[in-house]
Amino acid sequence: MFKFALICAVLAFASACNNGCTTFDKYIMTVNGEEQDMLDSMPDELKKCADSTKVTCPSETPSCLSVSPSVKADLELNGQSGKIEMQATTYLCAPKDTKMTTELCNTYETALQGAIAGGVFTNVETDCGEFKAGASTFGFSAILAVVLYLIY
Repeated sequence: MFKFALICAVLAFASACNNGCTTFDKYIMTVNGEEQDMLDSMPDELKKCADSTKVTCPSETPSCLSVSPSVKADLELNGQSGKIEMQATTYLCAPKDTKMTTELCNTYETALQGAIAGGVFTNVETDCGEFKAGASTFGFSAILAVVLYLIY
C-alpha cells in the first residue's frame, strides 16, 4: 500500500510544460480612432498550446518558465495608418535563473512584428518583461492517479 501511495504522490506532482509554445494574448489595432480586437479573428492554434508541446522538463533545463513580451507601435498596412498593441506568451524549459537579454528581446520584437505581413512599423516600444516560474500544467495522468488513490 505504501508503494502505491508513493507512486500516486510522485505522479500527482509530475507536471508538464508547454515547451516551445507561444500563444497570442493580445492583438489590438486602432485605425481612424476605431479599436479592433484582432485576436478574435486569429486561428485557435495561435491562442492556445497544442497537447503535443506538453513535456516534462529534462534535468539540464528543469524549470518551466514563461515570458510575455509586448509591442506597441504605429503601423501602416495596406495604405492605412494606425496603432497596434500585441502581446504573446512563450513557455519553455530552461534553467531557473534564466534572464531576459537584449538579443532575446530583439528576437521577440522581430517575431511579433513578423506576425503582420506587409506592415511597416514605426515608433516601436517593446516590453519583454522577465521570465516567470510556474508555467507548468498538471497532466491527465497526475489527476487520474490522485483519483485512483482516493478511491482505493
